[in-house]
Amino acid sequence: MEYIATDPHFGHKNILTLENRPFKSIQEMDKYIINSYNSVLSKFDTLYILGDFSFGNKEYTKNIVQQINGYKVLVMGNHCRRRSKKWFHDVGFDSVIDGGLFLRDKFLCTHEPTNKIDTSEKLTPDSIVNIHGHTHSVELDSDVHINICPEVSGYKPISLDKLEEIFNIKWD
Repeated sequence: MEYIATDPHFGHKNILTLENRPFKSIQEMDKYIINSYNSVLSKFDTLYILGDFSFGNKEYTKNIVQQINGYKVLVMGNHCRRRSKKWFHDVGFDSVIDGGLFLRDKFLCTHEPTNKIDTSEKLTPDSIVNIHGHTHSVELDSDVHINICPEVSGYKPISLDKLEEIFNIKWD
């Protein structure tokens, strides 16, 4: 199966207060998110992470990547861009993308919400929906944007099947 997550911010102490995350320490947060990911991911699944994966050094980040099940694809986020694609390959990502990717011909997956989608159009079965992170607990008032940040997704990856279900409910 295919899953999407975003903005875990592993090793980022300030995210605890910036987003009021319910953890006493980054160690507790990191362990919780890794366990949450692995509660749904098998080693045969693909996980697309839409940016801002880790604030730790190379060894720290590699240790976390190794603990997460599945084939891991990183779409670089604003905090990732201070490091190279090679750096992320070296820590264990199977694929690294700078930009966005299309999945299932309807999901444009990006780190930041894109303004390249017309939000004034009525949602139809042919609409492109932007799956994104970056905004954390701030939801956009748009049928064509779905925020999957940990603060709104319960710190678990969301399956593409579930996103299709959400999309179908929105336009039905």
